Amino acid sequence: MYARCGKIDAARHVFNEIGKRRNLCSWNSMMMGLAVHGRSNEALQLYDQMLGEGIEPDDVTFVGLILAFHSNVEFAEIAAGSLFQVEPWNPGNYVILCNIYAAAQRWDGVAKLRKLMKGGQITKAAGYSVIEGEGEIHKFIVEDKSHPRHYEIYALLNEISTKMKLQITEDDFEPELEELLLMEEM
Repeated sequence: MYARCGKIDAARHVFNEIGKRRNLCSWNSMMMGLAVHGRSNEALQLYDQMLGEGIEPDDVTFVGLILAFHSNVEFAEIAAGSLFQVEPWNPGNYVILCNIYAAAQRWDGVAKLRKLMKGGQITKAAGYSVIEGEGEIHKFIVEDKSHPRHYEIYALLNEISTKMKLQITEDDFEPELEELLLMEEM
């Protein structure tokens, strides 16, 4: 949980404290946290340590390794290859490698993976949001207009979004406004 919140040092402390009681889940959580928060070398060192202690990696381990490899496409391809063998049907694995290719501007790799996904009929499900209202749960995909009250829903979402943006703007400029007011008083 600490790693998900960006408190990597606290997560590492807990990880070290559990010592020999570590299981694959704790190894994967720590590795993933390190990788996601830019501490790739530490994630790779932890992977080596895990293997040294006789823990067998799983698909989650390989996802963590791929994330640790955003700047090293060749290593990401090796980790992805292992992941594709374990879960050839999982579109998320392909998307992660696609994103790594795109970040490295390797558009040939992006095209190759998309072609591979199409050929294997591997599709990524659309993301969606869930809203509960009046005792019912409603599921929406991007720009979904299937709900009978979608105009009202989008109007409310736009209003909330606008208020959030205004709040951010006010918070960003508050110290500058205080400084201007102090300068005017002088």
